[in-house]
Amino acid sequence: MFFSIGDSSDASTWSNVPYLFTKHLEKKGILVRRINLKSPSLFNQLTEKIWNRLIYKILNLFFKRIHYYYSRCFLSTRSSYSIIKKSLKKYPQVDFCIFIGYDYINKFNNIPSLLFGDWTLEVLIKERENRNPFYIEKKLIEMENDNINSAAIVVSLFAQCKESMKRANPKANIIAFDKNVINNLYDGAIQAKEILEKKEQSKCILFVGRGNYLKGAQLLVETFHELYQEDNSLQLHIIGLTKKQFEGLPNDNVYFHGFLRKDVKEERDLYYELLINAKVVVNPTPIWGGYSSIIESMFFYTPVILSPFKEFVSEFGSEISFGIYNHLFEKETLLRNIEKIMYMPHSDYQQMSISAHQSVESYTWDNYVDNIIRCMENNGESY
Repeated sequence: MFFSIGDSSDASTWSNVPYLFTKHLEKKGILVRRINLKSPSLFNQLTEKIWNRLIYKILNLFFKRIHYYYSRCFLSTRSSYSIIKKSLKKYPQVDFCIFIGYDYINKFNNIPSLLFGDWTLEVLIKERENRNPFYIEKKLIEMENDNINSAAIVVSLFAQCKESMKRANPKANIIAFDKNVINNLYDGAIQAKEILEKKEQSKCILFVGRGNYLKGAQLLVETFHELYQEDNSLQLHIIGLTKKQFEGLPNDNVYFHGFLRKDVKEERDLYYELLINAKVVVNPTPIWGGYSSIIESMFFYTPVILSPFKEFVSEFGSEISFGIYNHLFEKETLLRNIEKIMYMPHSDYQQMSISAHQSVESYTWDNYVDNIIRCMENNGESY
């Protein structure tokens, strides 16, 4: 049984992860019972709107950036556990319960649970936001830690997060695989020669990211304005944000595409067309630079410019052959780094593009799900 907040048969749920995860489990011959932990009742839908639009905003006035949206509140938790209990009665013969995130676990019978996520709330608050949790958040962290310690297997996407989770839960069976996974929904053939030819001729700089990366995108737009004064053939395409979020900033040859849904064919096609035609993908946002979009860009032979955030450096090293680390969050540094890639010699650029692909070519859901299955068969002991 596969539990997620949202429909796991919908490619737009949680950055495509539940869709690709379940799809590849089924591809391996495993029967998957998909369970949506988000209640379809009108009462819950109305309560969620009131909570997120009113109650959360009031809480946020007193507790800035508090992580207590409806999905984490007691009403949502009670509703979700009711769904879990009913599902276990309906499908009593399942071998494993897989949960996306660390908020829930099977606490009703002996069917083992596997929890799968990126980072815990504790890691998010203490390490990424660099603050102490509020009282309500401490209670949520305690609940997560209880689930982590009770689960048969806990899988983190990132080795750095695994180490932090281990320090907080030394007896828990927490795993992180050597290789990560790319959320690739491209349905065409990946022709290296054709892609490399397009990139060689490209004048396109690409940014992929939503509101969390707005400051990085703003710096990029400001930097692009300087680049455009020297070369007006350049283009900047921004996926995930809209022009309204950049009021007052220059936007010559800047194209805003908003959020592109991969479950909508036209939007998915545009997403991959932009990725394949991009000369370089840039996200200079400090602390966290959009890991998933970066490695997907690399899979499509795209050099990258990003801040050296610790999870990425831990995985790929302090020196990279497939792009440039942007060490200073300032216009002059970013401008020089973009120029290095946009105007580098053909042979150097081609090698950088090939290196980008080779660095992540094994990061497939086929390989990742094979690891998950071996892990469940051995209850995590082989890792």
